[in-house]
Amino acid sequence: EGVIYNTDARVGGRCINQFSMDKNGEYFRIATCDTASMVYVLDKDMKIVGHLENIAPGEDMNAASFMGNTLYLVTFFQTDPLFVVDITDPTAPVVKGELKIPGFSSYLHPIGNGLVIGVGEGGSMNGTDGSAKVSLFDVSDPYNPTELDSYVVPDAYFNASHKAFMTIDSDTFALCLTKYGYHNNEYIEEAEIVAFDIEDKKIKLQGEYDTIPQPSDYYYWDFRGAFIDTTIFTLNGYGIRAYDMITKKLSGEVKIK
Repeated sequence: EGVIYNTDARVGGRCINQFSMDKNGEYFRIATCDTASMVYVLDKDMKIVGHLENIAPGEDMNAASFMGNTLYLVTFFQTDPLFVVDITDPTAPVVKGELKIPGFSSYLHPIGNGLVIGVGEGGSMNGTDGSAKVSLFDVSDPYNPTELDSYVVPDAYFNASHKAFMTIDSDTFALCLTKYGYHNNEYIEEAEIVAFDIEDKKIKLQGEYDTIPQPSDYYYWDFRGAFIDTTIFTLNGYGIRAYDMITKKLSGEVKIK
């Protein structure tokens, strides 16, 4: 029968990605940003039934994630405010809590028990400092979100795409990390998969797994990780490596270039 046009709606601002939108029951929720961040709730007829505007004026929206009746929103200017927005009443969204920490998160990933992983950049209260940062947030109390722990890598950056986030089990996850710097006046980058465990509400390094080295004059920017049982694989444009996650040792590799 095809797609039949029914109706539409317009809201202020722009949407940063698919995680800024979601459907919950008969309602469509969307977080947008312009000179500030905004939240709109629309009914099945695409009529705005509730909205919240002027969140963090003058700051950019870096991440948004709807989880049930809660929206977790990250904005950034010099620090990383994590806002907890309650949408239990769709006609009256309200900010319940706010947390300001150095750096910012570009991707938020729930891991259960009121805990959320934030992936982004580190810094000081004056702004970012070129480091990569993964944070563990406790959002069980929406009025008082806290950062329980963080792991920072200097001169590096995480791929903050949800496609690069690996959930290995309920307590273990892995990220794509690129380290950069200069050696003998030559710019170099090192790409690896970094796995973490969550233990006693702390972020523990599980292991670092290198990709196949690439020529210094060419970088295949995209790389990914995958796993089967206790074997973790690193993949880039030059081939695949397999590591034993228990011994942390290289099991084998296949080069394709």
